[in-house]
Amino acid sequence: MSPRISKARGPLSSKEQQSELKESLLTMLGLSGRTDIEIGTVPDPDLSAIRAVSVENDLQTAISNDPTWVSEMKSKVTGTDNRELRKQRISEAAQNAEISLRSAYENLQNALSQYEAAESAYSAAKQAWDTVQKKQAAGMLSKNAYLSGQASWLSGEAAMNTAKLNLVSAYTSYVWQVAGVETGASGGTAAAAGSSGGGAPAGR
Repeated sequence: MSPRISKARGPLSSKEQQSELKESLLTMLGLSGRTDIEIGTVPDPDLSAIRAVSVENDLQTAISNDPTWVSEMKSKVTGTDNRELRKQRISEAAQNAEISLRSAYENLQNALSQYEAAESAYSAAKQAWDTVQKKQAAGMLSKNAYLSGQASWLSGEAAMNTAKLNLVSAYTSYVWQVAGVETGASGGTAAAAGSSGGGAPAGR
């Protein structure tokens, strides 16, 4: 039996695709139907800067900028015992700063690996979606096949945007860690739809 062919609808315009993507993202976030939410442009990560990161090169800078280490270095003590305790606190502060930097670096590398995987999947999804649109325009596709292809494309694009946000967030957290600024944020998680990224100093 021949598959049922749908010719009722041509390829979606760019505006219609954006509208459907937005509604899909809001649905994923449990915000379907909300018209008061704007989804900002997802920033592209600076891959050359991210791949140039060297935790060993940044380590001493991170320690020197660490607020606890700086505070202990500036502290004044008297007496042999107090001086020894101060040295111990300075050493512990340096160790903690190193642990935090290496943790931020590990988060960054994990986010980069996830981004590269999402980028590859996104490229394949885009090619597949282009094929679906061409078949739809030619009246060679069933409605179910079109909707399935559209869902795969939207899912791939959403995953790509999430991976972008996670990578930008992880890099921002790493740069701030080197600068000695406590952000209180996890380096590998996109905080919210509409995040515009950026905000990290040019730390390299």
